[in-house]
Amino acid sequence: RAAELNDDTVKVLTACLVGLDRLGHAADATDPERISTAVGAARRTLAAATDRTRRLMFELRPTSLQDEGLAGALADLAGQLAEEAGVVTSVAVAPDRYPYVVEELAYRTVREATVNVRKHARATAVGIEIEARDGVLYGRVTDDGRGFDVDAAFERSRRQRRMGLDTMRERLHLAGGAVAVRSAPGSGTVIAFQLPIRLA
Repeated sequence: RAAELNDDTVKVLTACLVGLDRLGHAADATDPERISTAVGAARRTLAAATDRTRRLMFELRPTSLQDEGLAGALADLAGQLAEEAGVVTSVAVAPDRYPYVVEELAYRTVREATVNVRKHARATAVGIEIEARDGVLYGRVTDDGRGFDVDAAFERSRRQRRMGLDTMRERLHLAGGAVAVRSAPGSGTVIAFQLPIRLA
């Protein structure tokens, strides 16, 4: 799933390649001190890339999702968001279990929404809600952040071909679901999605 590799990981790996190029130049110059410095820098950069990749893999498919379902996985996600971004989080998710592919898709949708909160919203509070009605899973992620121009954000996501709102919408659409994003500069954001519990 190459598309899931985020920009941070790619940047760190690129920095590692630059470090290895410096190592090559130092070796050509037969300068032991420069070689040692370049090796140390390249190793630190590669270690950072490894840590970020491990974390991304965990976030995409956390063990708590398999063991505890959406309730446990989203509680963990909210706790991580609160710790890292310093926001107040609330989670309202019933402990019911659903087909794993549905739980994974709902989790990834909420995770993408919280990534956007952490990167852009400058929010102080985030709410996560999931409920099932009449064979459909309904989810909402709300924040009190600075908001944004929704149309411009979708267009930017399509143009840059990165993970984001457009990828979220396409992923849900392919599963027979939908997402609605309500926001405006200065007014916070609501991301509401729905997903059939029994996928075709």
